Amino acid sequence: MRIAPLLLVAAASLVALGCARQGPVAQRPPTDTGAPVAVGEGRIEWMDDYEQAAARAQQEGKPLMVDVGATWCTFCKQLDEEVLSRAEVAEAARDFVAVRVDGDKRPDLVKRLEVSGYPTVLLLDANEKIIGRLRGVVRPQAMLDEMARAAGKGGAAEAK
Repeated sequence: MRIAPLLLVAAASLVALGCARQGPVAQRPPTDTGAPVAVGEGRIEWMDDYEQAAARAQQEGKPLMVDVGATWCTFCKQLDEEVLSRAEVAEAARDFVAVRVDGDKRPDLVKRLEVSGYPTVLLLDANEKIIGRLRGVVRPQAMLDEMARAAGKGGAAEAK
């Protein structure tokens, strides 16, 4: 019996089940109908260099919003389309320096930030201490609550 075909089947199964490396597979939240979607200037202004974003956050005294994912991750695309592209999330993101990290290209950050699956959105203070963590595709309100809490504006979500 050849092991290589079995490994391919196992790998394909894991990808089909979702992007999580460990733990439960992210679940799709119910979609709110008629929710406004951010377009043009209403979108989150993502940086693509973590170190530059961290330096900017420290310089501006703002928390850091780190979206860790991968180009192949279907749940990452779903989070972007259903949550991160919403107008109210983009508005809340103005309180943060936002950066996207491709976990496949930055395994050092994945390890340092203890990311166990994609997507993971981390909220860090200006000194890069984790003050919030959202795993998988979360409801927009959960994202907003965690962002408000991390920005010091209240919010019901609790850091994990």
